[in-house]
Amino acid sequence: MGDIFEELLKGIQSAGKNGQFRTPRHIIRFMIHLLKPEIGKYVLDPTSGTGGFLINAIQYLSAENTEQDKIRYEWDGTPHRADAKKLDETEREKLYSGDYFVGFDNDRTMVRIAWMNMILHGIQNPKIVRFDTLGQSLANGESGKYHYIFANPPYTGSIDKGDLHKTRIPRDPRKAEDPITTKSELLFVWLILDLLAKDGRAAVIVPEGVLFGSTTAHRELRRQLLFENQLEGVISLPGGIFLPYTGVKTSILVFQKKGELPADLQPHTKQVWFYEIEADGYTLDAKRNEKREANDLWDALEKLSSESIDESIYHQPQYYVERWRLIDKDCIKIFPELAAQEGQTLGIHERFADLP
Repeated sequence: MGDIFEELLKGIQSAGKNGQFRTPRHIIRFMIHLLKPEIGKYVLDPTSGTGGFLINAIQYLSAENTEQDKIRYEWDGTPHRADAKKLDETEREKLYSGDYFVGFDNDRTMVRIAWMNMILHGIQNPKIVRFDTLGQSLANGESGKYHYIFANPPYTGSIDKGDLHKTRIPRDPRKAEDPITTKSELLFVWLILDLLAKDGRAAVIVPEGVLFGSTTAHRELRRQLLFENQLEGVISLPGGIFLPYTGVKTSILVFQKKGELPADLQPHTKQVWFYEIEADGYTLDAKRNEKREANDLWDALEKLSSESIDESIYHQPQYYVERWRLIDKDCIKIFPELAAQEGQTLGIHERFADLP
């Protein structure tokens, strides 16, 4: 049912009134693999939309705790047959209760969609809450709480300065009663830094203006990321990756919260790992058709995990086509030797191991 609901959500073909659009699930999975979240640690998406980051974080942890010879992955990394049987009862409760996977959104409809999406993916009590995350309504107790944050926040405009939280956003150095900026793409990165626990990590999609903008706010955000925190990586995404919603050029920032300068006043960031993705497995036009042979995401994951900069090998998985069938009573009538596997969905090569 969860898969069906996700398929229906693909039909949302236009951006919402608040600049919302659906983040492609293969990009979400890529970002989750960058951070490798752990069970029992709090995960947040402060602009949760349909809940894709939270659901895929749970699926990642479920797959990581399944016997790997059982798992089957689609070409885009979608896991199947994950049962999380390597977890004990306490760990399973942490994974599926919903307490450790939290989403905020300011749109009532999106909150309802995300809540239903989580329910249909087996989460018992989803923590999807309607908040204006940049405003006054988000409790101060949320600051410094989350170990992992994933986000693709809206970056289509400005926020009224009167609506912004008074302490989470730096002040304008020339006018202390005003925030340093009202641009949403900068505000959300500062919000995420505030919500992260010390040594917590985030992967956030931002427009490339965040990297190159020359305003006081742009420069101050980059200074904080580099000096007071640890900017681990910048992954450039191709311009058409979010079509048909937007053609804005974006990057993924990967950073860890430190919160203050070391005693010797040296920056926390010693080096930044850069990678430019030119292809993501789909055509870079409005149709976004599959183009499996052109996919840099696998190579980026492999190289970032080892922080490789000189390796010339291009990492790409080999794709196989599998045909699966449910072992039901009709199948067993023809192949009675499969009776012990009734109810399982197996590939032909698994049901008939003697086949060449």
